[in-house]
Amino acid sequence: MVEKLSGKIVRYLESRGIIECDYEVYEYGFNLIIYELINLLGILIISIFLEDVSNAILYIIIFTLFRALMGGYHEKTRIRCFISTMSLYIGFVFILKNITFLKSKIFILLFITSLIVLWLTAPVDTIKHRILLKKKLRLKIIDRSICLFLLSTFVYLSCIHYESQLFYVVELICIYSGVLCLIQFYINNQEGVK
Repeated sequence: MVEKLSGKIVRYLESRGIIECDYEVYEYGFNLIIYELINLLGILIISIFLEDVSNAILYIIIFTLFRALMGGYHEKTRIRCFISTMSLYIGFVFILKNITFLKSKIFILLFITSLIVLWLTAPVDTIKHRILLKKKLRLKIIDRSICLFLLSTFVYLSCIHYESQLFYVVELICIYSGVLCLIQFYINNQEGVK
C-alpha cells in the first residue's frame, strides 16, 4: 500500500515536471518518509490516549537526533519496525512516569553505562546502512561530544540537586540508544561487518 502511494506521488511529480530522473530513488525516499510519518502518528496517537503529548514531542525530537547521529539496530521489516517503535515508546512513557526508578542508582548506572557504550560503538552502521569512513569519523566526534556534554550536565545537575523532566527524557533515550547500538554492534560482529 505504501509503495503504491509512493509510486503515485512520484508519477504525479513527474507529470508536473517537478522530477525528471531517478524515479526509483524518489519512490524509495517517499517510502521512507511515509513509513516515518506512520511511526510518528502512532506515537502521537498513543501519547494522546496517555495524555502525555509534550513528552511525546520531546521523545520524537531527541530520539530522532540520537538515531540519526549514533545509528543502532534496525528491524528487517517495516511492520516489525513499527511494533518495536511503539513498544519502545510505551516503555518510555511507563518508565518516565515511575519517578522512583528514575532517581534510583540502577537508572543512573544504566545511563552512565549507556554513555560508555555510545562512546565506544557509535556511530554504528548496518549492512543496509553503511556509513562512509569520512562521515563516520565526523559522526564519532559529534557522538563523543554529546556523551561528554551529557555526562558533564548529569554531574552538574547532581551536584546542585536539580531535577529536570527534560533531562530524565534525555537520560532514558540515551539508555535506549546505547542498547540499540550495542545490539547492532553485536549483530555486526556476528555477520562480520567492520
